[in-house]
Amino acid sequence: MLRHTKIILSGRAGVGKSTIANMLVQGNLFAKNRLEVSDSAAGVTSSVEAVDGRGWTVVDTVGLGETPGVGANGIPEAIELMARVAREGWTGYHLIAFVVPEGRLLTEEYRTQFTLFQQMFRGAESNFVLIITRCYKEDWISQNRNEIEAMFGKIPVIPCDFEYINDQPNRNREDRARGLAKFETKLLSLLQREAMPTVLKERRLY
Repeated sequence: MLRHTKIILSGRAGVGKSTIANMLVQGNLFAKNRLEVSDSAAGVTSSVEAVDGRGWTVVDTVGLGETPGVGANGIPEAIELMARVAREGWTGYHLIAFVVPEGRLLTEEYRTQFTLFQQMFRGAESNFVLIITRCYKEDWISQNRNEIEAMFGKIPVIPCDFEYINDQPNRNREDRARGLAKFETKLLSLLQREAMPTVLKERRLY
């Protein structure tokens, strides 16, 4: 792993951004986590939060869409929150991830949110990655490659599967650990690509 790897997670409320953040900085999920997580489809992150651990810094952004506390649709408020991230100088990031759940990719809602994501991080396209959560079948991405590229373009795609049940935090812990090892390997392999800058330079993202 790099000495310190930084990633920003963006996407709709409830798609699993906080789960990814916790897995990266903690190594697994527990009854009490650095960031609140839920096994429901509702989002729990209503602000921009940064956490560190295990050689990672992860920014878990407010969910686009239905996040409590940011308005009916969340879009203008989410833009302002992300603009604040830029103003406060949270730059120098290696990966900028748009997070979506398997099986719900091809909707106008996600097309709209991905367009917003592109606008917020214009100029950092070479650092983009698409993370697909709840992806339990290894061949799902290859089977749906054309549809994914039609919606999101030819950006790197990484699946993850970190099943978590609120009242059974120990269930599937070993499976999550194995899934994390594969997930981290794929994320870090992107930084070896010649086309991807080593880090996002110290400049405004928005």
